[in-house]
Amino acid sequence: MASVLFAGFAAFHFGGRLLDFQIGFGLAGLVDIATRNNMPLVGSILSMLAVLMFFLIDGHLAMLQVLQLSFMKLPLGAGIANLDIGVFIAYFGACFSLGFAIVAPVVLCLLLIDIGMAFMSRTMPQMNVFILSLGLKVIVGLIILAIVVPFSGGIIHMLFDSIFTTWGKAVT
Repeated sequence: MASVLFAGFAAFHFGGRLLDFQIGFGLAGLVDIATRNNMPLVGSILSMLAVLMFFLIDGHLAMLQVLQLSFMKLPLGAGIANLDIGVFIAYFGACFSLGFAIVAPVVLCLLLIDIGMAFMSRTMPQMNVFILSLGLKVIVGLIILAIVVPFSGGIIHMLFDSIFTTWGKAVT
């Protein structure tokens, strides 16, 4: 049950890490004090947004219902031989494709900026395009992300729906 939930939230983290790398925030990541690991800036924001939305759609109540059903399917002390592992494998693949789909428009815009900067680098070799592109990619990436996130509700709904569907398949 926990792995399904963590994979759903990891999709947001994956999309944020990909976006951080494309924007250029990967050069300087946040440091998580508890684990002493580098955390992506946009990935942390998207993960916090996902937790907020999970509680807003009453996902914690559905999680408690699934926990109750799991005790009927797998009593305490029983093994996991009754579980269908194929459902989990398919779900994990779907999570990361949905995580990419959340940030795909922003990644596409940043790719177009990179292509434009590559042409600029070839036509004006004396110009330091790397420094110019860092600022441009940060500004454009954050603006496009602010535009895209309100419209990605369908993808986010599909991701949370897949969490609940996978839980349902696992405990029935």
